[in-house]
This record gives sequence, structure tokens and C-alpha cells, in this order.
Amino acid sequence: GPRHSPFLRALAWTAAGDGAARVGMLLVTIAAARALTPDEFGLYLGFSAVVLIAASLWDCGIGTLVTREVAAGRLVPAAMPRHLVSLRLRTLVLWVVAFVGGTLVLANSSRISSTAILVYAAVSLVFATHTLALATLRGLLRFRAASLSVAAGRWTSAASCALVLQISPSDILSWMAAALLAGEACTLALAVALLIWTPFPPATPASIVRDPTEVLGLRHAAPFAVNGTLVMAYNRMDL
Repeated sequence: GPRHSPFLRALAWTAAGDGAARVGMLLVTIAAARALTPDEFGLYLGFSAVVLIAASLWDCGIGTLVTREVAAGRLVPAAMPRHLVSLRLRTLVLWVVAFVGGTLVLANSSRISSTAILVYAAVSLVFATHTLALATLRGLLRFRAASLSVAAGRWTSAASCALVLQISPSDILSWMAAALLAGEACTLALAVALLIWTPFPPATPASIVRDPTEVLGLRHAAPFAVNGTLVMAYNRMDL
């Protein structure tokens, strides 16, 4: 009925966005399989896993916590960015350990250019960054904006991979990584733009939290850390 229509619309947009994103990533995977040698494709999949693991450890469940607290109306928008940057700086060491460790494991079996390593590092950092923007959009119940951002990024990667196939450059692994970076950067830019244009609903005096440390902290995010890793694995391991 009419009472359930907002929920059904949100569900429909989420399903459509997820479907479009998965088709885009399927095209990226097909392009990578065609462009790369078997050894290079193995590195591509290995780096995809490293990107995911490093990003999820860096996030440490903060993204899910942001969604919950924004949806509950307990956060002041102006206070969020500064505190989130502080949290990310505190957990940056987890990203460094995960990314460097994973890269060393991959480098033991294959030669990897420094360019490819740097580009994949950028992919991981940008992916973990837009996680917060998407989490805020979902907390505001702007599921259409979040789905559009993700789908646009995936299809940008697909289009970039198609261009790489046409160019056939020498260091093709780095170029495929650059195609992924283009997609993640597109998602970040679009999510931030839509977030800027999305007004926060006014918080009630009873629910508002003036100090974000009261609800946003590593201790509060701990229960969501494992769940966040599983969610990102589900959304991202379809490379």
C-alpha cells in the first residue's frame, strides 16, 4: 500500500543499482581476462583481494556505524568530516600493514611494477574513502543516490577497460588498475556531490549529539567491523 511505497522504492533502487554494478564489474572481469596473461590475471585477482582487505581493515566498521547514527538523527553534519578524518588517521596503520603485507606476498611469486603497486594502493584508498560517503547517503535514506554512485563507478571502470583493450599498452596490469581507479574515483566524486546537494533532516534536541565522539568511535564500531568486511567482500569480490 502507500505506506510501504517508500520502502519498496528504496528496495527497487538498491536492487537495480546492485544489478547494474554487477554487470559493470562482470564486463571489467571479462576485459581483464582478455587483456592479461594467466599470470597477470592472477596478479589482478590477488591485488583485488588485497585492495578489499586493506580497505575493510582501514574502515574498521566505521561506515556501518555512520549509517546507523545518521539514520537515527544523532549527528551534526558539520562535525562529522573532521572526526572521521581523525578516526581514519588512527586506523591508517592497519591499511599500511594489510596492503604492504599483501603486496609482498604477491611480489614473491611475480615481478610487479612500482606503477601497478602505487595505482592499486590508490584504488584501495579511494574505495575506503567513498565507503563513508555512501554510508552517509544510505543513512539519509538516499538509496537511489548511493546506488547511482556505485553503478556509475563500475561502468566507468568497464568503459576504461574497453579503452585499455583498444590501446594495448605495454604495462597492461597498471593500466587495468588505472581503469579500476577511474571507476572508484567516479563513485567518490558522484557520492560526495550528491551528499553536498542532499540536505540533512533537522535533528531533534532529544536525539542530537553535539560531540561525535559520543557515538562515533572505534569502540562503537567494533561490532560492525567483521560484518563490514563481509559486506564489502560480497559487493567487491565479484571481480
